[in-house]
Amino acid sequence: MTVLEPMPPERFDAFADVSIASHAADNVGSGRWREHESETLARAEFGRLLPQKAATPEHHFYEIKPHPSGPVLGFVWLGSLPRGNVRVALFSSSSFTQSIVGGAMAEQRCSKWRSWPKSWA
Repeated sequence: MTVLEPMPPERFDAFADVSIASHAADNVGSGRWREHESETLARAEFGRLLPQKAATPEHHFYEIKPHPSGPVLGFVWLGSLPRGNVRVALFSSSSFTQSIVGGAMAEQRCSKWRSWPKSWA
């Protein structure tokens, strides 16, 4: 049975580094940013969204595992952001194996997974 477990605080920095690199690549691929500026812009945006990193209020981070003692297969980030007088929900998730997500998306995410720390497996 697939489970969600809170992400341990000591894994947040590695999660952030991979997420920032992925966000930078996605924005270069979409044409929104130029490659030479993408990492700086992605880090700034990540810092704006999570000024207190994992301790930022109203943001929660989980790991996806096949069972409680299994390897990390992906993550879920839940949060909310202020927009004027209201708060909007933020949901981000990524899976890294075909057992969670099928087809081409899984293959693409698997290639990004290789940069995650081996200790997560």
